Amino acid sequence: MKTSRTIAVGALGLCLLFIAGCRTVIVARPGPPPPPRGVVYVPAAPWPGRAWVRGHYIWRPVWGRYQWIPGHWAR
Repeated sequence: MKTSRTIAVGALGLCLLFIAGCRTVIVARPGPPPPPRGVVYVPAAPWPGRAWVRGHYIWRPVWGRYQWIPGHWAR
């Protein structure tokens, strides 16, 4: 009984040592750049039942950068 308690306390101590040695790394990506110059947010003639979605940036993790998505009509 005493041996199993000693082993359990020792295992707990080793686990705490391993956890204390771990470090957390936080990687923050940069914010999106401003919209490209010359981008006009005035849509063409409106269509019934549709809404204009302004252009925006989306993050492309494979490329490691933002990509500009131009404005478009959506339902």
